[in-house]
Amino acid sequence: MTDFLESVRPVEPLSLAVPVAQRGGVDEVVGEPDDAATEPSVRELLSELAHLEDLLRAAGPVAVGDDEVLAVMAREQAIIDELHRRNPSRPGGAPAPA
Repeated sequence: MTDFLESVRPVEPLSLAVPVAQRGGVDEVVGEPDDAATEPSVRELLSELAHLEDLLRAAGPVAVGDDEVLAVMAREQAIIDELHRRNPSRPGGAPAPA
């Protein structure tokens, strides 16, 4: 299973040491809704989300006010929002109200 997980990890993992400006914006990674050809796959989004979680865990106790930590947390939320946009069903499998 480890081999499978390694195969879906980002090729160039993000680092908390990389400035936010060099990582690219949310729009660059998430893509435009009507630009499906360049949107990352759900697998890629989940892989990046897992990687960001690993970064935060590895950082240990950090100040929540730290700009890099806030940027990582904002990116995590952007990924979660994009995943919800792609699959608007509610927990338990019930469709979302129209």
